[in-house]
Amino acid sequence: MDGVVLIEHRLESGTTVFTQYGHLQSIDVSAGQNVARGTKIGVSGPPDGSAPVLKHLHFEVKTLATIGSGWSPHTPCPPSGYLDPAAFVGSSRPNA
Repeated sequence: MDGVVLIEHRLESGTTVFTQYGHLQSIDVSAGQNVARGTKIGVSGPPDGSAPVLKHLHFEVKTLATIGSGWSPHTPCPPSGYLDPAAFVGSSRPNA
């Protein structure tokens, strides 16, 4: 099974969202650990390094309502509570 990391983010607005990183070959953080921007959380790829698909990272942005809902990326239309990752990151990233 692929490794998965779920990170809770508390935004300045008071909103809580979760980012999920899937298809990890290794995980470099521990449950309950605080992570900062730029922290290496893992390495993408299959656990045994021999999957028949190209190495890629599965990235989701979720609200609390969707955690544990059982939705799969193979479902045609995600339920409410899943946020567009590109829009979320674009609107949440501080100006550099």
